[in-house]
Amino acid sequence: MPDIRLRAEGPGCRQTRVLAAFGVSTVLCGCFGGESGPVLRQLLAEEGIECRAVRRPGRNGTRVREQGAGTMRTVAESPGDPLTPQEADRLRAAALEAGARADVCVLTQEADPAAVPPGLYRGLTGDLRARGVRVVAALSGEALAAALTGGVDVLCLDQRRLPVGPGGHAAHAGVGDLVAAMRRLRSRGAGTVVLRRAERPALVLIGEDVVAVPAPVPPGGTAAAGLCGDRLIAAIAAGLATGLPEEDAVRLGVAAGTPHSDRPEAPSGMDPETARQLAGRVELHEPALEETPGGSGAFW
Repeated sequence: MPDIRLRAEGPGCRQTRVLAAFGVSTVLCGCFGGESGPVLRQLLAEEGIECRAVRRPGRNGTRVREQGAGTMRTVAESPGDPLTPQEADRLRAAALEAGARADVCVLTQEADPAAVPPGLYRGLTGDLRARGVRVVAALSGEALAAALTGGVDVLCLDQRRLPVGPGGHAAHAGVGDLVAAMRRLRSRGAGTVVLRRAERPALVLIGEDVVAVPAPVPPGGTAAAGLCGDRLIAAIAAGLATGLPEEDAVRLGVAAGTPHSDRPEAPSGMDPETARQLAGRVELHEPALEETPGGSGAFW
């Protein structure tokens, strides 16, 4: 008989599990609708995750996957319905209510960018920061542009989603172009910018400096593959919420995101103690030689 398991998924759920693993009290705000909504709320409650649930008739996104020997195949998938303006207003109100009692708020994005109207992020970031709440965001596209108008303290994004010009993205851009794009994000309202680059060291714009941050290698270990984005952003938020300076929070995020901190049997998929130990091995390197935008010179 096949083993059928139900699990609450999505970036917000995964990030909340990481925050809980680091001992950070967290409230997950989201919309729960259709037949899957009550199931999701129950699954999260059984994990001990506190929710501010906006109930609605529209469907949540649902996916059925079949796991074989080392493979995962999608059998069926139903995208969620976009939020109505009224539902977006209720979600914003729920997030502000929870955020008013928080030190840090993490804003994340659904796989379908059309599910949440960009205006929700525009008003939310400004209102949260006006209340003294630091905003950590993992957004792209119109949602990112909207959030930047209110300001974002820490922005995490993948190189493939980094805008480098009108209609352009940075999948194959040189380091000089990436740095220039990160600085443009700073000028539009981002504070620290953390850029994941697959198996290459992350780039971080912190203060006025851009640094390269390789994934840490434990004693006797080997270089890690790409960083897990959900664990990266959640661990940065956890570090800030527990009083770490921003630079040390970035170190913790990179350590948590590396495969060396994997713990598949844990709800978060990560071992927080290993991540804390690895954070001490994370180094922020000054570039030895910067490329000019569009150039091909060495970076370090």
